[in-house]
Amino acid sequence: MDAKGFEDIGNRLTTALLSGDLALYLQLITVPLRIEAVGAYVYDLVDEAAVAEDLRLYHDVLTLHGVTDIVREVLDLRPEREGVSVTCRVNIVAHAKRVVDPFRTDMRLVPATGGWRIAQIASQPGHIDWTLGQAGIDTAGNFVRR
Repeated sequence: MDAKGFEDIGNRLTTALLSGDLALYLQLITVPLRIEAVGAYVYDLVDEAAVAEDLRLYHDVLTLHGVTDIVREVLDLRPEREGVSVTCRVNIVAHAKRVVDPFRTDMRLVPATGGWRIAQIASQPGHIDWTLGQAGIDTAGNFVRR
């Protein structure tokens, strides 16, 4: 896995999130999928029903904010014993305008049949809360808990 390979996965992830395409999303992740709001809490999506609900919530908030693209800039890519860890700066945009200030996300990917899959996502609590419909975005472009 290199930065170009992650870019392809990231683009397909964006397509799945923006369209709400569960079949595509499931091709990109492991089940269970671990989600970490860094320094706050961790949860696991343990089955397809949990993944579907999580995707629905994220898709709904992206639609609500008119999001048209999610751009992930690779800052670091580190091989690990069981895969690779990628640190990226995430830009969420609506028609080329930032929806929220860029933020850091870490993903752990593991090799699987047919390619690599995301096994863990770690991001700031505001981002994770927002994806669950539990936070908003203020006029300064920051995530804020409701």
